[in-house]
Amino acid sequence: MSDYRKLTRLAATMSAIFLLTGCASVWHPKTPEDPYESYNRQIFVFNRGVDAYVFRPIAKTYDTVTPKVVQNRVTNFFQNVDTISVIANDILQANANWAISDSWRLLINTTVGLVGLWDPATNLGLPVHQQDLGLTFAKWGMRDSPYFIFPFLPPATARDFLGLTLDHTAFSPWTYLRSDRLGFAIRGFDLIETRAQLLGMDKLVDQAFDPYIFVRNFYMQNRQAKINKVLQLESQSLETRLDTSTSQAQ
Repeated sequence: MSDYRKLTRLAATMSAIFLLTGCASVWHPKTPEDPYESYNRQIFVFNRGVDAYVFRPIAKTYDTVTPKVVQNRVTNFFQNVDTISVIANDILQANANWAISDSWRLLINTTVGLVGLWDPATNLGLPVHQQDLGLTFAKWGMRDSPYFIFPFLPPATARDFLGLTLDHTAFSPWTYLRSDRLGFAIRGFDLIETRAQLLGMDKLVDQAFDPYIFVRNFYMQNRQAKINKVLQLESQSLETRLDTSTSQAQ
């Protein structure tokens, strides 16, 4: 069993423990989208503690000692690797236009951009798209999903956690490395780089009247906007097909 799968199992086990200890009030949700608020708040406090003593200091150190130009190259590299998952989800969403665009983006940035360290594709009119299995599930009907927080992991919904897990196992090249330790180390570095990008959000969260609600609302609104974009693209695609069919019939 890989280290990544072990960590996922550990997070799920700890979630079960916290859920059992907080079940007295968990079934009386204040908001329909967050039926496990009592449990989620416990995990939120736990995760913030882990972040304050582990992830945030490491991210701050990385941000301080690493030149911005190097950080940009690292960000571009991981973004380019993530394009593999993006393309897979474009296909699963039956979005041919994005699948073609993102495939060209991956090819150009991997070759001309030197394995993605640079991003010439954007300048050529091939912008970054954000796709994941959570959005794919939402497109095909899984629209409503409860907000749920796992230990050591960022906020999500049950749908998005399932999608994230499958994305990082099926569509990530690090899963197929011979060395599990190497794959885990690369994922860890990716996590540090991502956490460093979010350092600017820390002050907003810390100053919020209720940090838990602030983070939950920010996440849910951001995800809904992405889901709406996917659905809007599907609607536009359907209208285009209908217009084409009408024109051909005439």
